[in-house]
Amino acid sequence: MTEPTDNRSLRARAEARFHEESAREAHLSSEESQRLIHELRVHQIELELQNEELHRAQQELAIAHDRYLDLYDYAPVGYLTLSRDGRILQANLACERLFAIARKALLGHSFSHFVARDAQDHYHLFLQHLQRTHAPQTVDLRMTRADGTPFWAHLEATVQAAVTKEDMAYRMTLTDVTVVHLLQEREQRMLYTVAHDLRTPATIIKGYLSFLLELLPEEAAEQGRSIVEAERRALRRMDLIVNDLTEATYLQSGQLVIETEPVALAPYLRDLLEQLAGVLETARITVEIPTGLPAVLADPARLERIFINLLLNAQKYSAPDTPIHISAHQQGTEVVVSVRDQGQGIPAEDQPHLFELFYRAPTGRKAEGIGLGLYITSKLVEAHGGQLRVESELGKGSTFSFTLPCKPRSK
Repeated sequence: MTEPTDNRSLRARAEARFHEESAREAHLSSEESQRLIHELRVHQIELELQNEELHRAQQELAIAHDRYLDLYDYAPVGYLTLSRDGRILQANLACERLFAIARKALLGHSFSHFVARDAQDHYHLFLQHLQRTHAPQTVDLRMTRADGTPFWAHLEATVQAAVTKEDMAYRMTLTDVTVVHLLQEREQRMLYTVAHDLRTPATIIKGYLSFLLELLPEEAAEQGRSIVEAERRALRRMDLIVNDLTEATYLQSGQLVIETEPVALAPYLRDLLEQLAGVLETARITVEIPTGLPAVLADPARLERIFINLLLNAQKYSAPDTPIHISAHQQGTEVVVSVRDQGQGIPAEDQPHLFELFYRAPTGRKAEGIGLGLYITSKLVEAHGGQLRVESELGKGSTFSFTLPCKPRSK
């Protein structure tokens, strides 16, 4: 086989340089020759050491790569990489199980293909928010496997670093949370059933109370009215519990509808406290609303629920002779409303759990309620676009504050 011209030329140049160096070395002294040999040997050893380091680094890199593949491919949750337009670029083996489709067939598919029809809007809003903020996002979505089987997945997504906008991609983890959602749906059905079963007999009892009072002999009428009034108060409390159960069902199922309108807090609270005289200890409640406070945008019925729950909570966790104070002030485009009591206060370790479903603080002079009031209140405030906060100190009482948007000024 004939050597390429370039190779022959390079060989010839190398031969020429070798002869030149050999000619120079022939004139070197013995000492210079030894020094040159020493330098060449040291350089050779350096190259050998570098080669060993390179080989070791390659081995470590291969081990790390294998370890990464083990962690990625055999992880118990699904790992995906999506292109900017939502196509699946990479997927681990867990995705095969989640989507009931081979990984090779999965690649190139649009992720939205596996999102249930009624969840498409939620998915696209999730992606849009991820694109706009570049901040990690989470969402629970109803999904569909390749064989048509439905399931629920919890998605966590981040934006992958990219040189250009076109190179943008998303890294996503998927966790099957179907069991959790089935339990939540069962819980919602239970809450609805309990609320319905409680409301029916309570309505019947309420209807017969006045009738029973008329049947009492005249000499027992006064005592009978006292008993009937006590029963009516008990029924009002039961109504509040039933309403809480119903509200919790709507909140958990996502069926809550908020219809806002401008609400002037001062007259609204005055009327509300008059209506609740039989349920709340209204003589303890003071209201301080500054003149000129703008109206808030709120659903009047839901706002009533917020105030009732906070006032009942303040009443329950403070002594009967201590005041409960309602105040409000404007803060930017929001109004901050506060309900303050002088009760026992809430331990710091319990405060992060106050707005959880069925949570009840371990303190309090009465054992009323089932731990729904503050959970519902926080969700209703959030549905209005506000936030509910608590400040509390043992022995000094608690202040629950929530925000509501102001009515925009007319131009």
